[in-house]
Amino acid sequence: MNIKFACCSLVAALTWIGSPAFATGKDELWEISSKMEMAGMPFVMPAQASKICIPKGKEKDPNQALPGDRNCKMSDVKVSGNRMSWKMSCEGENPMSGSGEMIYGADTYSGKVKMHSRDGDMTMTYDGKRIGKCDAAEERRRMEEVALAPMKEASEKQRVECGKLLEEGGKALVGGYSQFIYPGTPCADMKKSMCDKVRVQSSDYAVYRELAASEKNAVEMRKQMGEKAPRALSVECGIDMGKAERAICQKAKDEGRYGFLAANCPGEAQALAKQHCEAWGRDYTSDHDNQYAPICARYSKNKSRYEVVTDDEAADEGNADSGSLIGKLFGSKPKDAAAEQKEEKTGAGDNPAGAVLDGAKKLKGLFGF
Repeated sequence: MNIKFACCSLVAALTWIGSPAFATGKDELWEISSKMEMAGMPFVMPAQASKICIPKGKEKDPNQALPGDRNCKMSDVKVSGNRMSWKMSCEGENPMSGSGEMIYGADTYSGKVKMHSRDGDMTMTYDGKRIGKCDAAEERRRMEEVALAPMKEASEKQRVECGKLLEEGGKALVGGYSQFIYPGTPCADMKKSMCDKVRVQSSDYAVYRELAASEKNAVEMRKQMGEKAPRALSVECGIDMGKAERAICQKAKDEGRYGFLAANCPGEAQALAKQHCEAWGRDYTSDHDNQYAPICARYSKNKSRYEVVTDDEAADEGNADSGSLIGKLFGSKPKDAAAEQKEEKTGAGDNPAGAVLDGAKKLKGLFGF
């Protein structure tokens, strides 16, 4: 049964549950024994014993029954001699309602709580006795430390990961920038180091591409989420994307990274296309040897003439000389409908012999024999 036991348990609610090792102090240390019964349960739940530290003078305060639980409220509290009664209601995911009573002695108390929920009825009985002194403030601090320990551990792990990202830099750092930008988060104090490194590395092809992609993604998120969307990395770090684009595109032009230019620098690519792509698509062999093939394939009048694999991603890894496109131009002249039907009839696409014959014909056309 999914019953919100903590809401109605006076044992757990009067104050903060602690371990047997209590500090001495002016507050009251109580030992509590409680037992809970639920209608329809096939077994009886065993009694539970615990020690709690109740602030001095608060052991008879019914409002102490709900520390930190805003979904539960007590009402109709009545005190008559050494007896106190009340009503309780809890809202939220597991709404409950019920009533409770307590009978006080000099150093003891006992009582009963009855609650009703959509999952069934519950009755809890309890007995308490004063056994010594404690420090409620110290117990609160200690319990908060226990509760926050998992969060502290998670924060330390995240800081380690952020440190690795800073050391690695590159695309990974750009992709993980959101971990650094929110005030109060574990890596927020590393934001300046992150921005400095991204700014320096923005002249790297791979980093720039990731940065530009991040920019586009932030724009789209802003359209969908409005001001709630995270700001772009360029905004967070004060990076002038226009200036960065001009610098990286000039670098790519100087180094002959025409695949990168075709994919990321439309202005420069279009200008080069006008100069070097006029004859693109007229001769397969010439096109194959054209170092501007990535640009021509995208921006010339016959841009769809061939399927060209650009060197953009290879350039990111520093593994390609984009000035040489040998092996980068693939495919063949587009087939007409009659040729495609002939291939279907002969089964050249599936027949190994047909494939070899087709390849031989291409070679013959390439080298003129």
